Amino acid sequence: MPTPTSWLVVLAARKFPNLSNAERAMLWFSSIDNVDRAEFAIAGTSSVPDDPSNDPAHADEWPASRQIRASLIRWICVDHEARNLIDPAGIRVIGARVAGGLDLSLVNVPCPIVLRNCVFSEIINLAGAEIAELELDGSHTLSIHASGLDVRNNLRMSKGFEAVGTVVLDHAKVGLDLDFGGATLRYAKSHGDPFPDRLHATLFAYLIQVGGNVWLNHRFVSYGAVDLGGARIGSNLHFDSGHFINPNNVAIAVPGASVDGVVYLASWGRDGDVEVTGVANFSFDRVANNFVVDHAKFLGAPSDNHGFVGTSMSVARSFTWRNVTLQNGARLDLGDASVETLLDDRQSWPAPGGLIIDGFTYNGLESEAGSRVDGRAVYASDDRNAVESRLRWLALQPPGFYSQPYNELAKYYSGVGDDAAAATVLVAEEDDRYQRMGILGRLSGDFLRTTIGYGHRPLLAFNWSILVVLIGWVVVLMGKRAGVMRLTWPENSPPPSIDHFNGLHPLLYSLDVFLPFVDLHQEHYWWPDEGSKGECRFAGRTITIRGSSLRLYLWMQIIAGWLLSAIFVAGITGLIRNH
Repeated sequence: MPTPTSWLVVLAARKFPNLSNAERAMLWFSSIDNVDRAEFAIAGTSSVPDDPSNDPAHADEWPASRQIRASLIRWICVDHEARNLIDPAGIRVIGARVAGGLDLSLVNVPCPIVLRNCVFSEIINLAGAEIAELELDGSHTLSIHASGLDVRNNLRMSKGFEAVGTVVLDHAKVGLDLDFGGATLRYAKSHGDPFPDRLHATLFAYLIQVGGNVWLNHRFVSYGAVDLGGARIGSNLHFDSGHFINPNNVAIAVPGASVDGVVYLASWGRDGDVEVTGVANFSFDRVANNFVVDHAKFLGAPSDNHGFVGTSMSVARSFTWRNVTLQNGARLDLGDASVETLLDDRQSWPAPGGLIIDGFTYNGLESEAGSRVDGRAVYASDDRNAVESRLRWLALQPPGFYSQPYNELAKYYSGVGDDAAAATVLVAEEDDRYQRMGILGRLSGDFLRTTIGYGHRPLLAFNWSILVVLIGWVVVLMGKRAGVMRLTWPENSPPPSIDHFNGLHPLLYSLDVFLPFVDLHQEHYWWPDEGSKGECRFAGRTITIRGSSLRLYLWMQIIAGWLLSAIFVAGITGLIRNH
């Protein structure tokens, strides 16, 4: 059946002799005279995208009748008379081979363009163009240069779309969705901007503005880097079930982006896990909702640079890190990042040395959505928010001492009212610090930990003080019974007591010796006789007590009193905690 004609077809025939069947079909479909148009202008034999006859992989078998000249499409968009003959439905073609380079740079395209399952043999240039809507679903192209492109509605390159080269969308604007769902992008070296070439970028969308969602999902595959650095996205950013392959390089680059919705780096239904071979870089991003990394794999060789980098990113709600595989030492870098809640699981933690969380801040830790775990009471061995487990989490950091992660974890436990867990974390921090100070440092740390818990458990010093006083009580009592305690008179005045010997009270004497600046009038009047010795019965045994030995012990108790009193005061006032 011959294609109907219209004034648009007549005008085009004057400019472009020997119009092909596909060109005539496109012109008639787009004409304002066509009042009974279907979904597409059919270049081949079917209007069904999934029909094998519309598979661009076999475009070399398509007859010449399916060819459309790129210059004809441009003429429709720029010729004043032709523009007025275009229906608002626009240009909609399926299954055509576009000959020549399509150049719509700086053109204000008067209508939507949909080129479904088409094949482009040369570069597409859309730099600075303005268009209501652009769809290249299922098409095969080379590089697309679209810097500064302004699409008022949707920009779609999905559902089997393939590009060999770089799709350049830097500084572009998309009013609604940017959709690459199900697309395949392959890097090919160009002689353009060296920065995309350095990344091996397949999609270079630096500083793009998207009013709706960005879809890089549904088995999307990129053999090179996807770069959305500095993007402004009004809704969600989807990487669900995509494969991002750029070994030992950046596979996903989204530094400095702003996302008003959710970032999904997760599985999508039956499409499988998202896989990143290389680095996923989300540094300095601002995410106004959740950031979900779930059923994700970060792949790479042992010597490769690979993993997740979220340095200095900000997530207003939860950051989920669950069911994640980190292959061959892939790292998780959250240095200086901030999130409202961290939701993770132990199986998703990196290998030792692969966790970077210095400067990372959070207000909550959760085991699953809506279930806060505060680590109280008895901790189950499999409770990942138990303080012991979280300390093992901190131990996954690279070699070196990092104070901030300890303090942040302690702040969390204090915030949920578990001061004991907070103290455990702070003590572990000081253990880590002092173990790096050599033998003297380790000895000092052992002393401070044992006596006062580095100032975080000041009552330990009080308990030790009671123990020392009680031991002194027993020792002085034995010295009294052995008769080795003597009055200090005539050096000091005698005690105001008729029975001088019974005026010695061992418990008070022990307290008097131990407590600095306290005079209980015991040590002042009695002191061991260095040259005497005697025996006493204790626990059914006869024990010989020497005055010189008792004197040595009392000197040690005096020193212990000064030390324990000093560190007790320092612990109570926070001097030790504040270093």
